[in-house]
Amino acid sequence: MARKRGLSTVQQALRLLAYLADHPEGVGAKEVARLLGKSLSSAYALLHSLMEEGFVVKEEGGFRLARQKPVPLEPTPLEEALEELYLRTRERCYLVLLTPQGVRLKTRGRQGQLHPLGEALPPEWHALALGKVLLAFGDFPLPPLTPKTPYTLTDPLALEEELKRVRASGLAVEMEEYALGVSGVAVPLLSPEGRLLGALGVKVPSRRFPFAFGRLARALAEVARVSAQVLPEEEAPTPRPPSPSREGWSG
Repeated sequence: MARKRGLSTVQQALRLLAYLADHPEGVGAKEVARLLGKSLSSAYALLHSLMEEGFVVKEEGGFRLARQKPVPLEPTPLEEALEELYLRTRERCYLVLLTPQGVRLKTRGRQGQLHPLGEALPPEWHALALGKVLLAFGDFPLPPLTPKTPYTLTDPLALEEELKRVRASGLAVEMEEYALGVSGVAVPLLSPEGRLLGALGVKVPSRRFPFAFGRLARALAEVARVSAQVLPEEEAPTPRPPSPSREGWSG
């Protein structure tokens, strides 16, 4: 019975991938649920599994096939940091990397955990703890301060005060600023010379955030500190600013 169920899941995934190939404009989760004859939650679970494997990306128009399945490579020290953070917290974790091709986002979590981000930083990245880290420690222009929720900081002066606190503490926090019911915390990833290489972050339901904050902050600080010690001494890339483009990087 277990083998039959496993084969059924594989067949559903293959059917969905073939359907997405015929609909490059993107499809919604409800359409996927109708296609497979499954519940909406089951459709989301399958889509997110395919996203985490790099086969599917989420864009404004819905879910579509990734343009290219990444070739498996040896994980970099920073990618290993993402895995270590997940193993320590067992929460939805994110890694932002600054590359010559731009800002890339990678995620680690388990099925059923909240996943408010797609495979790329959204246009409202200033509302994220990860985005605040980039603005506080990187050389990025201030994006349009479009509100995502009623709690998004849209006043440049208020945001600058927030960024000063981030620089002073080395820790950025978001309290339902990007998604209602979701809060998070993030830290910078710095080279031994102090160059910004990216950011690590964790998101949890807001109802648990006050109780989980201390544990998450300690895990982030420890993983970031250890990662800085094992990074190779090489010139940091000059990244492009985050873009509203939804072209993703598998996670």
